[in-house]
Amino acid sequence: MLPTRDEPWLAEPGAVLRLTWPEAVEIDGVVLAEDIAHGQRIDEVVIDAVVDGGSRVELARAASIGYRRILDLPVVSVLALEVRVVSARGPVRVSSVGALAPSVARGPEAARGER
Repeated sequence: MLPTRDEPWLAEPGAVLRLTWPEAVEIDGVVLAEDIAHGQRIDEVVIDAVVDGGSRVELARAASIGYRRILDLPVVSVLALEVRVVSARGPVRVSSVGALAPSVARGPEAARGER
């Protein structure tokens, strides 16, 4: 089950939250949010991907999350994402985790509305 504001993911340092898809999906970012009503506790988090063939690749590493953290990534095809809390100041409360699909709008032509 994905975390929500009302039911956050409660975890200790070292814990892993895994998101899986039935088939590979392309993503270009990950959004994370902590329930900061209980304090900002995450000091380091790692995002790993499981790609075709089952190999694991580290996509991003962040020093903190806070209210919301958007991690931009190159477009990558994934079967699963793992959010790993490397270090934290006590138990953490992650209120949101999401993967961003690549934008259809690319390049300066898209910004000007040209096709």
